[in-house]
Amino acid sequence: MKKIKDLLSIIRDAIRGFFIKVFTSRIIVMGIVFAVLFSILAGRLFYLQIVQADYYSENYELISQKTIETQGARGNIYDCNGNLLAHNEIAYTVTMTDEIESSSERGTILNSICDETAKIIEKYGDTITIDFNIEIDDDGNYAFKEDLDIAQITFLCNVFGLTSSEIYEKGYDEYTAADIIDYMVNRFGIADTYTTEEVLNIAMMRYALS
Repeated sequence: MKKIKDLLSIIRDAIRGFFIKVFTSRIIVMGIVFAVLFSILAGRLFYLQIVQADYYSENYELISQKTIETQGARGNIYDCNGNLLAHNEIAYTVTMTDEIESSSERGTILNSICDETAKIIEKYGDTITIDFNIEIDDDGNYAFKEDLDIAQITFLCNVFGLTSSEIYEKGYDEYTAADIIDYMVNRFGIADTYTTEEVLNIAMMRYALS
């Protein structure tokens, strides 16, 4: 019996020593803490991606979907004698996005695309509609569409990417329409082989894309 008691005492002391060593060792304690935290994270991920997968999938579809209402065609309008007063005419909108990879030829390629696009639009009797405050006057020179100070300064701010106070400080408010076109020609690398009208079209498109 004594040997058995001694053996049990040795086992008990060994177990006690093991737990004392475990709980007094920083590395082991930190390992247990990290294991617990990892278990919590894994359980949370399992809950979100497996248990609640359908719920979050439905909510995501509700958020990502947007209903856009468009008006139908008006239809033809006739007077009491059957004469056509108004009719529908199909109109197309061309939208350009700059997705050309950056390279030394990027500006040249983009200018060429803008020029070809403008020619196609004008070929079919349409015009380029861009909020750009410069046009070609009757004498074939560049001129401002509006002389109002507020509209002009807003336009200059958009061209140079500056605030109104900076426009005045740098003297850009004194620029003529031709000066601004020259600035845009240098900025966008528009070749001198283009005509006056082609330069204006390219400058307008590059302005809208910038």
